[in-house]
Formats: sequence, structure tokens, C-alpha cells
Amino acid sequence: MRSKIYISMFSCFMLKLGNVGEQADKVLQNLSGTKFVK
Repeated sequence: MRSKIYISMFSCFMLKLGNVGEQADKVLQNLSGTKFVK
């Protein structure tokens, strides 16, 4: 459950930066592929 909180915080942080949105997408995809497979 904690991991979801960290991801949401991370997402908000990356949205504020904006410039590295593409990197954020890659990181989130990596996280989804490794730890958060449904």
C-alpha cells in the first residue's frame, strides 16, 4: 500500500518538473513491468 503513495507523490513531482515527463513515463513503465504487474 505504501508503494502507491510513493508513486503518486513521485508522479506529482514529475508533473511539476514537466521537462522530464518522458523520463518519468519510462521509469513508471519500468516500475509497472517489474514490481506492479497485475
